Amino acid sequence: MRRSARTLIVYVAACAVVGFIFISSPHGHGFTASLENARRLAGAAASNAGGGGSVSDVRSQALSFLTAVQNPDPSYKKENFPQHWDYTGKQGFNGGYMWYTETKLRELTACAVRNDCHPNAYKVVIFSGWYCHETFFRNFGAGEGTWCKSMKNSLDRQGYTVLLARDNPATASATTNRTNATPEYAYHIYRQIPDLVVGIIGDTHNGHGNIDRWFKSPERPDGIPAWKFFHFGFFGLRDTTVVGNKWIVSALPNWHKEKGEEAAWTWLGYDLPLIDAKEVVPFEERPHRVWILAKDLSYFYDLNDLLSWPLDFFERATQELRQKWPDFEFVGSFNDRRFIIQEHQKDQTKPKLKPREQPKGIVALGGGVGGEEGTLLSPAEFRRELSNSRVMLGIGRPTVSPSPYEAMMLGVPFINPYWPGPHDPNGTDHSSTWHWTQHTSLHFEKPPHVYNALRNSYESFIETITAAMETPCPPKRMEWVSEEAQDKRMREFMEFDWRSLAAGILEERLKGNETQLGKGPWLNGRHIPEKPGLFEL
Repeated sequence: MRRSARTLIVYVAACAVVGFIFISSPHGHGFTASLENARRLAGAAASNAGGGGSVSDVRSQALSFLTAVQNPDPSYKKENFPQHWDYTGKQGFNGGYMWYTETKLRELTACAVRNDCHPNAYKVVIFSGWYCHETFFRNFGAGEGTWCKSMKNSLDRQGYTVLLARDNPATASATTNRTNATPEYAYHIYRQIPDLVVGIIGDTHNGHGNIDRWFKSPERPDGIPAWKFFHFGFFGLRDTTVVGNKWIVSALPNWHKEKGEEAAWTWLGYDLPLIDAKEVVPFEERPHRVWILAKDLSYFYDLNDLLSWPLDFFERATQELRQKWPDFEFVGSFNDRRFIIQEHQKDQTKPKLKPREQPKGIVALGGGVGGEEGTLLSPAEFRRELSNSRVMLGIGRPTVSPSPYEAMMLGVPFINPYWPGPHDPNGTDHSSTWHWTQHTSLHFEKPPHVYNALRNSYESFIETITAAMETPCPPKRMEWVSEEAQDKRMREFMEFDWRSLAAGILEERLKGNETQLGKGPWLNGRHIPEKPGLFEL
C-alpha cells in the first residue's frame, strides 16, 4: 500500500476512535471538540507517516490511537468482538451496532498498517435499516431477515467491509420502538470515510428521522450524496427515490421481464443454504398433510382483504378429504403478534388481550397457539415438519416469502393464491394479466412445483390440494438462490459506477427530461412528487 493511503487510514481511524465520545451521546454537543481532538492526534500521525516516518512508527501511532479510548461500558469485552453483533440483549440492541462498527474500523486500520487488507476491504457498505438491525440484534426471522443476513454474509465472504448503523423507516411506530432511532449515526460514520463508502442501504428517506436531512447540499457540503443512499425495498417497489428507480434495492427477482417489462429496481436477492438430501422425505412416506404458510395468527383475522380462503374452507376440506385420506390434515406454526405489540406499548394499564381462537380444522405445532405463550418452531423443526408435508399452502400473507423456495428444495410444492381482477373474475385469462398473486415471483412457475389457485374458490382450493396430494414433486433449487449467484449480484452492486449513472440522470433532469419516474405515484403510503428532486453529486 502507498504511504499516502496508509496515512489516510490512520487519520480516519483516529477520528473514528476518538469519536466514541460522540457515539455514547449521539445527540450531544461535544462532537465538534471530540472531532477536533481526533484531527489533532491524527495529524501528528499523518505528519510522522508522510514525513519520513517508518512503517513501524505509523503502526505504533495507529495502535496507540486504537487503545487510547477506554471502553465506556464494562459489559462489553474485547473478546466479544466481532461475534458480539448477534447479541440479542437490550444493550446489544440499543448500542451494539456502534461497537460492531467501531471494531470493524479498527480492524480496517490495523490491516492497513500491516499492509495485508483484503483487496475489497476499502469498499464499504453501511446497513442502516430497521429490518437489518432487528435481524442482527434480535434474530428477526421473516423474509427481510433472510435478505439482510444473506447480503451481509455475501459481502463478508468477498472481503468487503460491512458497517452497521441504526435507522428507522417512515412507518415508524412507538409500539415497535422504531422512533427512537435516526440516520444520524450513519451520517457520522460516512463523514469519517466518505471516499470508502460505496453505499448506505437503509429505510426510505420519507418520514420521521428522514435521511434526506443528512444528504449533501449547499447547506451541508459534507453530507451523504443522495446517490450513495439505497432504499431497502424488499418487495421491489415500482417507484422512485430522490435520484431514481435503481436506487431501490429489492430481494425479489425481476419477474416483470416475463411480461416484457423491465423492473425498475435493483435486484440484490438472497441465497438459501443447500438442503441435505437426508432431509428430503420420500413422497410416498409423507402423510397427507398441508403446511400453511403463516407465522402470525393475525393473517387469519386482520387481513380479510388479502385472506384468500374463508376460514370455513379448512374444516370443510378436512372433512371432505379425510373420506379419501383418513390422515389428511392442515398444520402450521403460529404466534400472535398482538402480544408483542402490547408489550412495547407505553400504556400498560390497558386490559390484557385475550388469546384468539385457533381456526377450526387446523392443527397447530409449537404450542400455545394464539396466546401469549405461543412459540414458533425452530428453523430445523420447521424444515422437518415441512418435509413431512405434501404441499405448502399460501393464505394471502406473507407475500413473496422465501419459504416456498425452501419448500421446493424439499420437494414440497406451493399453492399460490391469485386474484385475476374485476376484468376476469373467473381467472380464465393468461396469468400475465392477473391483478394479484401472493407470490409474484412464482406465478409463472408450473406444477408440480407451483399450483396457482383462484382465491375464494372452494373448487380451486380442493382441486389444487388434491393434485398436490397425488403428484410427486422432485426437489428443485432456483439457480438464483445459490451462494455463487448471490455473490455475483452483491459484487456487481459494489463495483458499479453509481455516480456516473446518477450524473447522467441529473444532467437529463436539468434539461427537463425525466427518465426515472416510478410506475406508481405512491411510495410506502406517501405520495411522491411528479418529478424526483434535484441532488448534489
